[in-house]
Amino acid sequence: IGFTATGYTVYRDYNGNGTQDNGERRWMNTMPPGCVLANGNFPGNTTGYNSRGLPLNNSGHVDIVSTAGTFQLTMTNSGYARLIDCNVDACI
Repeated sequence: IGFTATGYTVYRDYNGNGTQDNGERRWMNTMPPGCVLANGNFPGNTTGYNSRGLPLNNSGHVDIVSTAGTFQLTMTNSGYARLIDCNVDACI
């Protein structure tokens, strides 16, 4: 998954090199109006899982900022992903 301020791209990384290459199918999505992705700290603004279900590149997070508030998508070194409501709980 690759992140930009206005959306994200999901792709199948067939050769496991952590980047989208020619021939690897992708799905691009834009965020709804009034919603942006910000403050991501994944290396290269990308994250994902390998064939064993482990994260490609350590832990990290990205903020989802909208008129409803701020939420944070986090991933741990073990691959656990969760969504935190920053309006209720403390975000990183």
